[in-house]
Parts: sequence; C-alpha cells; structure tokens
Amino acid sequence: AGQPQSVTGVMSRQKLLRVGGLSIDLPTDAGTLRAVRGVSFEVGRGKTLGIVGESGCGKSLTALSIMNLLPKSASRRAECLDLFGEDLRALDETALAQSYRGQRVSYIFQEPMTSLNPVYSIGHQLTEVMLRHQKTTHEAARDRAIYLLDRVGITGAMGRLAQYPHQFSGGQRQRILIALALMNEPDLVIADEPTTALDVTIQAQILRLLKELQQEMGMALILISHDLGVISRMCNDVMIMYAGRVVEKGAADDVLGAPQHPYTQGLVRCISADTGAQRLEAIPGTVPSLIGFSAGCAFFDRCSLATPDCEHANPPIHELGNSHSYECIHGPSENANRLKPITATFRESKEQTASSSSETALELENITCRFSVRSGIFARRKTLTAVNDVSLILRKGETLGLVGESGSGKSTLARILVGIQSADAGNIQVFGRPSAQFDKLEFAQRIQPIFQDPYGSLNPRRTIGQIIQKPLKIHGIGDAEIRERRMREVLDAVGLPKRYVNRYASQLSGGQRQRVAIARALALRPDIIVCDEPTSALDVSIQAQILNLLADLRDDFGLTYLFITHDLEVVRHLADQVAVMYFGEIVERGRTAQIFNSPKHPYTRSLLASFMSVAPGAGIPDNRLGTNYPDPLNRPSGCAFHPRCPNAMPECAMAAPTLSTSEDGLVACHLAHP
Repeated sequence: AGQPQSVTGVMSRQKLLRVGGLSIDLPTDAGTLRAVRGVSFEVGRGKTLGIVGESGCGKSLTALSIMNLLPKSASRRAECLDLFGEDLRALDETALAQSYRGQRVSYIFQEPMTSLNPVYSIGHQLTEVMLRHQKTTHEAARDRAIYLLDRVGITGAMGRLAQYPHQFSGGQRQRILIALALMNEPDLVIADEPTTALDVTIQAQILRLLKELQQEMGMALILISHDLGVISRMCNDVMIMYAGRVVEKGAADDVLGAPQHPYTQGLVRCISADTGAQRLEAIPGTVPSLIGFSAGCAFFDRCSLATPDCEHANPPIHELGNSHSYECIHGPSENANRLKPITATFRESKEQTASSSSETALELENITCRFSVRSGIFARRKTLTAVNDVSLILRKGETLGLVGESGSGKSTLARILVGIQSADAGNIQVFGRPSAQFDKLEFAQRIQPIFQDPYGSLNPRRTIGQIIQKPLKIHGIGDAEIRERRMREVLDAVGLPKRYVNRYASQLSGGQRQRVAIARALALRPDIIVCDEPTSALDVSIQAQILNLLADLRDDFGLTYLFITHDLEVVRHLADQVAVMYFGEIVERGRTAQIFNSPKHPYTRSLLASFMSVAPGAGIPDNRLGTNYPDPLNRPSGCAFHPRCPNAMPECAMAAPTLSTSEDGLVACHLAHP
C-alpha cells in the first residue's frame, strides 16, 4: 500500500547490505499474492538487524529474496538491492551460486530436518560446503567441521562426523545447521529462527557464539525470530513486519522499549501478563490474505484503535528521530502510554488449576529405555541410556511441564508415552489401567501427541482438511458431515482460516504447520495430550492464542497435559508442576512456584539463569555451563551433572545422588541433602 518506503541515510563503506522498495508477488489460483510490499532496510558491517512478525508476514521471503532463492513463479522487484556495493539485480544465477551463496552469504533455516540431507553423514555435508567454494584439502575442511561442531555444543565431534541427521535430536540438528552456515566464514549470515528448536542454555551459547564471530570477522547478521527476548538482546536494529509491510523500525531499545505501532504493542503484550492465572493478551484474528489487496491498513480488522479511515487510507510514515519510524494513521500522541511496562522477572504462579482433581490420569513407574548404537561403520556397539528409571504422576486436569536440554531424554519419554517407542523396563498406567490392556485404537484415543517438527509429522500428499479428518475416519467417529464440521471447529480453535482446508503442508509457513498438528491432536478429544515443543515454531501472538486455547480446553474438559518445552515462560504460565530432566533422569520436581522461586538443583538454577526476557541492550546471559555436555555413550561416574556443575564436590564424582524429598518437592543433589 502507498509508495515504497525510502532508504534512510546515504551509502557508506559500513553499509554491507542496502534494500530499497522491495516487492514480491506470487501467483495463485485465486489471484496475485502481494507477499512483500515496498520493504526497505540497511544492515551495517558487524551489526545485527532483527526482523519480527507473525507467520505469513513476509519475513522469510524478504530474506530469501536477497540471494534470489524465491520460488520460480515469484516476481521480485526492487529499487535498490546492493550487497558489498554490487547490484544483485544485475547478477545471473551462475554468479550468485559461485561467488555469494554459501560463501559470502549463508542461511540458517528454521527446520533442520528439511535442510539436512538424510542420506549423507553430517561430516560429508559440512566438508562439502567448504570444498565446493574454497581451494582447500579434505583434512582442512574436516578440521574446520570438528572445530565448529565443538563450538556449537556437539560433544564428541570427531566421532559424530560419521553419523546421520536422524541420529541427532531436533536441537542438535539445528546446531549442525549453524555450523554448516559458518563453514566459509561468511560476511553476512541470514538466520531464520536459528534458536527455535534449542533449549535456553544452548540458545544462550549459540547466540554468544554468533556475537563472538561478529566481533572476530565483522560479520553482519539478519536475525528472524518470534522470540522478542532474543531480538532485544541480540539486535542493534529491529524491523517489525505485518502483511508484507514494514510497520515499525528503528533501534531495538526504541522499538521494543517504547513501541508506537499498535501491532508492535500487541506483540509485546502477548508476553507480559502479570499473573500465571491470567489469560495472555493475544492479538485477535490472523494475518489477512493479500490477494487483491490494494489500499488501506492491513491491520485494520485486528486493531483496537481502528477508525473507518484506516480501512481505505494508506497510513503515513511517522519519523520519531534516531531512525525510529512507524506506519500508522494515528500520530505519536494518540499512541502514547498505551503499553503497560515490560517486566523482566517471572510472573507469580498459580497454585493449582481449578479443574484438577485427586484422580490419577497418568502414572509412570521406573521407565527405562536404552539404545544400542555405534559411532562409526566399524566401531563396536555401545549402550545409550536415553531414559533412566523415571517415575512421574499426573492428575486429571493437571499440566506437568518437562524441561531440560536437548538430548536429556524428554522426547524419548514422550514417544514411549504415546506408544511409538517401547520401554525396556517400567510400567505405564492410564487412569489406573495398565497400558498393556489397551488396544492400539483405544490407547490412541486416550493419549494424543503434538510433535516438535510439524513438517515431519504431516503427510505432504494430503490436504490440511484430509489430515485432520483422517484420525476421525480411522476411529469411526461420525459420518462425513460430522467429521467435516469438527475439522472446521478445530481449525477455527487454533486460529487457521477456513481457506486453508484445501492447502498442503508445503504451502504453509512453519507456524501454520504447527497449528495444523495441534488441530489434528485435538480432533479426537483425548484425555491426555503429550505436547513435545508444541509452541516452539509459533510467533508470540499465535503462541498466546494457543496457550489460552490449551488452558481453556484443560479447564473445560479436564484434559491432562505433559508439556515438553524449552520456553520457561510458557512453563511458568501453563504448568502446575515442573520436572527437570538431565541425562535421562529427573533431577528436580515440584510445584511450579517452588521450582521457579526457589530451585534447589544447580542445573535448574542454570536453566532459569539462561532465560532471556525482553531487555534491550542487556546482552546474552552467561550460565557458566559451557558446551561440555557429557558424551551420552560415556556416562560420567557419580552425578552426571558434576562435570558442568559450578558447585561440584569430590563426592559428586563418586556417588550418584538419589531423588529425595526436599521441602515442597524432590531433588537429586548432594548439596540439597547435607
């Protein structure tokens, strides 16, 4: 809408990338989709630009357009597209592939499983990038790969080069992607949700690594993320996108500390509820379709300040000084003092959900799961204990938050609960009935999963409507009309427009695919839902909607949740109890208030210290844990955490602590039991 936004400032030697008046159109059966409209920005050497916005706002397309990685049917137009002082519009495909992509400009994509080749080892994929673009030896490329894997927290890097992507957890695959992007020491790294799948400790390590590399090489970084805490601490400048337009941009402390556009204010409100029991302030509705869109403010139907003029008039750009500007028909005085203060501390936790009861919904007794693995083709097999003697109790209507770093066994435990993985020892009871007494269909109707990777859990050959209706058909629920009605109900519940019914998973963004996965799990109306990172791919506004939805369903229908996540703020808001998992074991468990306000285990304290609230300029927290996560195939003696523990004693290396009562919860630490 309106004229393309002007590029601020003049070209200088410090401006590595300049984009002006960028527009991208995509042809569809319904008409031309104006995905990006008149976007302008600059990135300086050694600087970080953060791009924020909901799924479908054009963030990823904007980033992909820089190296012309758009779909073949897309049409790209720009008044200015300069990189290193060279006009990218004049370069052909061969020049871009040979001199820029992967060498001077690297991408870190959101979904690691679709970016890594499943038939090649990670060592092959890492060294190939360097060998293709540089005149170097295989040994040098291999040494570089080992160095970077170690820097991003992959333990036993030399022995793991021969392993394949499926042998790593989701967070570990994301770390491999980051190492892949840094193999050729690029001048510009474009990171699309690079820490989405990472736990808080590894996230802090990765972000510190990117900062260090920026200082070493003068590297520029474009960071796309829905995590406003990460954006505020990493970025010099922030650009807020909505419906293909830049609605606000400027320095991070100005945009996030004193946001002016109603959309930016709404994003910040989504993460700043005051109490655990309070509903999050989600932005109503979804990003509109831009097919045939011509004029007016696209945020009109979701904005609490909207007037009739907003629907048809192109909003003007307000310049506030210090490069801070925003697009809105309302001036700064009309938007002033509309945002409540951003808190950097955890909220007070609710004591107990009203709908929970004394009835036990799920009980795990001494669950143990081991795998026989080898680190190379000719290596001897070793035993990896993924879950070790885990016991948990969930009462009806209760939410248990399970937290811990990648590789700690959380997802393995989730797969055991939903029947995908068998346990080597232990028992599972559902409402007092052993799991062995259920047939597969009955068990699936009682317990449903929501997986971390939506693309890997959705059938690419079926439409969204077919994916959601398939479980209903398998279980013989209703006729075609009833299944159709329920499908549309759950789509509406997770915030997806009805027009997505006939689309395929490949046509949706990462956040939209995750919402489809949640809708499919809700369709059967199960008693227990095992949520494995269900909101990790969602932007803050949709995350708030989903968390409110999950809370409402729990209270209305007495649902029980096992909620696995690395987002501690989500756990604080939704969970009644928290269990902290490390190296396959529960090291601390208790009420949410007790865990967050008075953690007993050093590992729990390290997780909480790594949390990043919205605090522009505060920097990345240092939890002192380092990247030396123990090799799962060579378990440390005594307490598995002692090699990383800042309070370790000689006794910790000799004897493993037991999970014992400590005040209001359980903790496995020698320091907690003198």
